[in-house]
Amino acid sequence: MSNGGNSSNHFLSSLSPEDLASLQPHLTRTELKHGETLHKQLEPITHVYFPTEGVISLIIDTSGGQSVEAGMIGVNGSLGASSALAVELAISRAIVQVQGSALRMPSKVLKDLADRSGSLRHALFAREQVITAHATQVAACNAVHELEPKLARWLLQVRDLMQRSTLELTQEFLGQMLGVNRTSVTLVARRLQTAGLIKYSRGKIEILDLEGLQDTACECYAMINEYYRALIGWTPGTP
Repeated sequence: MSNGGNSSNHFLSSLSPEDLASLQPHLTRTELKHGETLHKQLEPITHVYFPTEGVISLIIDTSGGQSVEAGMIGVNGSLGASSALAVELAISRAIVQVQGSALRMPSKVLKDLADRSGSLRHALFAREQVITAHATQVAACNAVHELEPKLARWLLQVRDLMQRSTLELTQEFLGQMLGVNRTSVTLVARRLQTAGLIKYSRGKIEILDLEGLQDTACECYAMINEYYRALIGWTPGTP
């Protein structure tokens, strides 16, 4: 059993003492390994995850074999909470983008607890609202924005969730997340590096100029953060 009250996960930290106490006996700590699949698209959700470190990507796969990220979850959210609100199938594939850890519990247990607590149901619903808003904004971003501001937005989001400026990310992985080929990512990463915004070498990206990268990012970065602030009270830099 793990103590969610000492967790860096924003969802658990934001719960009422009563709701948190009801969850605590069912929470177990688990490691999140890079590349691990936590949920498969259109398969039953068996566990709900509350990340305490690391980043989980929500992936949409196409029939042509391409994949694109629809959103990401870290210490600011939960994965699979929809299962407690009668949506028992995952609508996207969830993979660990950056390794870390999480507290998890069986989805059926969370549903039973939510059925008995209106405040817990409300908190879970707000989390699902912000995930939907995030995914909608990313879809619009992918449709209308160029790769350079999209990549800047994506790097900033990962940096916000990890709270560090050095990220272990390959260009191939970046391409998969953004739905483009590796060559395109290489060209844009070089431009950002030439501009002094990042440093890229051997699968690591270091953000050198945070304000400059924020200026380069599309407005979707600020909009996504505004959704999190307005709907669940989370801002980058807070647990």
